[in-house]
Amino acid sequence: MMAMRIASYNVKGLNSPSKRSQIFGEMRRHKATVLFLQETHFKVSKFPNLSFACYSQWFHSGSHSSNSKGVSIGLHKNCPFMLTDQLCDVQGRFIMVKGRIGQHTYTFINLYAPNANQIKWLQHTLDLAVSFREGITILGGDFNVALNPLLDTSSKKSAHSQRALCSLTLKLARSHFIDVWRTFHPNTRDFTFFSQAHGSYQRLDYLFISKEHLQLCSRSDMGSIVLSDHAPIFVHVRAPQSFCKWRMNEQLLSYPDSKSKLEQALQLYFSVNCSPGVSPNTIWDAHKVFIRGQCISIGAYEKKKRRIKITELMDRIAVLECAHKQSLLQSTLHELTLCRESLKNLLNTASAKYYLHFQQRVFAHGNRASKFVMHRLRKRTLNNFVHKLRSPDGTLAFNSDQIASLFRDFYQNLYNLEANGPAMSPSRRESRCREFLDRLPLPKISEADTTHLLSPFTIEELITAIRGSPKGKSPGPASHILCHFPGNISPPLTPIVQQYSHWQPIIQRYDFGIYNPDSQRG
Repeated sequence: MMAMRIASYNVKGLNSPSKRSQIFGEMRRHKATVLFLQETHFKVSKFPNLSFACYSQWFHSGSHSSNSKGVSIGLHKNCPFMLTDQLCDVQGRFIMVKGRIGQHTYTFINLYAPNANQIKWLQHTLDLAVSFREGITILGGDFNVALNPLLDTSSKKSAHSQRALCSLTLKLARSHFIDVWRTFHPNTRDFTFFSQAHGSYQRLDYLFISKEHLQLCSRSDMGSIVLSDHAPIFVHVRAPQSFCKWRMNEQLLSYPDSKSKLEQALQLYFSVNCSPGVSPNTIWDAHKVFIRGQCISIGAYEKKKRRIKITELMDRIAVLECAHKQSLLQSTLHELTLCRESLKNLLNTASAKYYLHFQQRVFAHGNRASKFVMHRLRKRTLNNFVHKLRSPDGTLAFNSDQIASLFRDFYQNLYNLEANGPAMSPSRRESRCREFLDRLPLPKISEADTTHLLSPFTIEELITAIRGSPKGKSPGPASHILCHFPGNISPPLTPIVQQYSHWQPIIQRYDFGIYNPDSQRG
């Protein structure tokens, strides 16, 4: 479904079958997809069957004691909404539903504020909505308060103080909700409710959307006061476009034709763009975009060619199966077997791609604190649990306190720690560390080695480093190109690497690689 038309409507009672037919008929004429209905007058024990021809999926919230409230959310039969969570008010004042439509998560929140203390009630309900919402959130209903009296009332007055209205407006802004109708009609004075007692119009019905999804709204309209004492409001919401992160298809580099095309493209790019007036960083960053476009083009061509080949093989297999069923010739069976093997090899290409992506994911997240690592470590917990330990005298300890004491004694002896001794001062600790390091036979970097390490990188060294890196595990989208085309990549990459060869912070980090007070810096 590419777009939705969401309607919010205070229907002032839906217990009458004739009125339900009129309301749903009007919504169908407006082509509404999602209905936010307030003041349905439904009790919890007496929800009617609202399986109208167009709106087949319903969620209700009603009161146990009174039928003066009630809110409902209805969805069109063509809206493939899959419910994942739901929250209802015991008084029938609000209902919140969360689910998926296609690949996206939506949260629909329908409110019907009371006639008294509505600002305090709305602020409390907004806290619940913020904790419940997920994905594209649409909040609407009858707020029973005009947020901007100058524009939302015909009298330009409000029974609420300006301070209270500002606090509610600030609460909505901090909750990242945007009034869609007011966004499309910033200076328009139009109203959804007429009060016979006061003889004035007010805009009490609203539809809000989360701020980050406001660009999905194309327009917002307001209906007429006909079947109820409120007018319906509508918002057009289109489905967000799905964006996926591009990944280098390393299988392209296993095809000789594709690899030669990429090599020729790299040669052409660097021969045209490598000039004295252009920064090496600019050339390097632009080449990533260029080679990505080449990979997408070649990948689309290979995918199309593979699909055609699969279709031809399946048609050929169907013909050979019919022929073999009738003749049972050995030659036909042999050709059928070859076609089946060829088809399996083509279908295994997708499996190999998924397996390669899994390897990349394991390599990228293997040393990070994430759910992926948590699930892997959970399986190793029992295997790594130390349930017994042999002491220096040869006896086995099974008690956890004894095992902990053995570990403590081992590391005290290893690092020559004083058991139950006084706390060591920082200067004393540093001198002890230096004494310990001085006793170790650590290698020292000679003057010649230091000069060699600080010399600029050469193309030959860069090619050797690239060829020594593991294929299929290098991070970044450009890593596969580096590993497979070191001869083409190294010349433009060398000036970039040489920029950092004399960078002082990197040189200082080399001091911690082999730490010795008397060693020379390298």
